[in-house]
Amino acid sequence: YVDNRCEVSDCDIFSNTALHDGGGAWVKSSTLTYCEIYRNLCDNVESGSKRGGGIYGNNATINNCLIANNSVLTTGAKGGGMYIANSQVASQLLNCTMVNNFSYNLGGGVYSVNSGSNNEFINCVLWGNRTLLNDQQVAVSASNVPIYLRYCAVQGGCAGIGNINLTNENTGTIFAPQFVSPSENVGANYGGGDWHFANGSILANHGERMTYTLTHDLDVNNARLKNGRIDIGAYESDYVNEYHAVPDAHNIIYVNKNNSGGNQSGDSWENAIPDLQLAINFAGDDDNHPKVWITGGTYTSN
Repeated sequence: YVDNRCEVSDCDIFSNTALHDGGGAWVKSSTLTYCEIYRNLCDNVESGSKRGGGIYGNNATINNCLIANNSVLTTGAKGGGMYIANSQVASQLLNCTMVNNFSYNLGGGVYSVNSGSNNEFINCVLWGNRTLLNDQQVAVSASNVPIYLRYCAVQGGCAGIGNINLTNENTGTIFAPQFVSPSENVGANYGGGDWHFANGSILANHGERMTYTLTHDLDVNNARLKNGRIDIGAYESDYVNEYHAVPDAHNIIYVNKNNSGGNQSGDSWENAIPDLQLAINFAGDDDNHPKVWITGGTYTSN
């Protein structure tokens, strides 16, 4: 339980149980940095709403943390990884990896209730989180309660600047996260995964280029910012992401959401990139400012 401008750093918070809110941590107007929050539980011993299997947050700042294999149970459950409460001051998650959490009801990854400000995720991974019925990574209390995700990698995709639509599978395509060894299943009954990512992962070098105040990643001895780029998630790698768009001779990047062939470099219709947001990301990072051409159709984010 942390309140009133406290900071918790370099801690493992695991195998805890709460009857109602915050199985691992209850955080108000405070910060968690370089922490691993895993295998915590809001249980179903008592009826009623259970919120935040890993973290219950209110005006919380979560930096460079792993939030994995937490559970929140009962039919009123919300936020397997984290529940963000209503506050006039926004909560923010920066370079966090939120994976394989479980909520019986809503928000396998995160559930946000906020009418006074806009909660924000930057450079975060949300993957493998589940509810009883689906793979819901992010849930909000109402359509007029936005949660802003920027330069995040989210299973199934989401609206926002620079976000990447990850596949359900860990390997097999360029949009798979390629974690070294995910935990066996979701929720607090499982654990032990290795959430670093392998060479070739789309997570490498695709975080937002920004002034970054933290010096290292969750591994402590690994510098956070390398060669002017930053990875998505809690871990920084030495990998160079070889996947990038290649405009054609007329400075055009091609997009076709139905394309499953070619090398998907974007240099022709045959090699069109299937993900519009990713093509826009590449164009925004290119000093030559290429145009993005797309085939007809409806392009949406989940």
